[in-house]
Amino acid sequence: MATGKKKIVVYADWKASFDALTDEEAGMLIKHFFAYVNDENPTTENRIVNLMFEPIKATLKRDLEKWESTRTLRVEAGAKGGQQKVANVANATKVKQKVANATKFKQNVANVAVSDSVSVSVSDNVINIEERKQKFALTLQPFVEKYGRDFIKDFYLYWSEPTQDLKKLKYELEKTWSLDRRLKTWETNAKKYGTVLPKQEQTKFKAAWE
Repeated sequence: MATGKKKIVVYADWKASFDALTDEEAGMLIKHFFAYVNDENPTTENRIVNLMFEPIKATLKRDLEKWESTRTLRVEAGAKGGQQKVANVANATKVKQKVANATKFKQNVANVAVSDSVSVSVSDNVINIEERKQKFALTLQPFVEKYGRDFIKDFYLYWSEPTQDLKKLKYELEKTWSLDRRLKTWETNAKKYGTVLPKQEQTKFKAAWE
């Protein structure tokens, strides 16, 4: 038998051959049979055993050829299956990578879009807020001669401070705004308290007219 083959097929029609023998001959034949299938290369001088075993041996050889052919096909199929599994895993990995790359690309596009949007928004707000600060400074210039440069500068720095979102200046948050009245109140507080704007705030912004 071939290496790795542990089973054999015993055919029912062999019974007729065994029935034609004496018990002693049948015993010799069956022992010869098992010696053969276990690769012991048995020989016998018994003419009857040799004669009866020939068709059995032919059947065993035919079965062995079929088994070896089937095993070869299974090995090849197994190898192909293994290769296919490897290919499937590789393809799956490629697909996952493509999905990941596509997702990353979309996220990058989204990030760029958001970044551009934020940049444009912030940039527009900065430009807009600076323009409004300039306009506010211009409204104060006529009062420089009356109140003095430092006084107007402190007033400007305090009321032109922008909100965190850069959408409004401090004075624009007031429900009512009268520049003349606010300046008079500022003058009163300055005389009473010495200064209205803290020193650390005095150099926070540069006055528009400087």
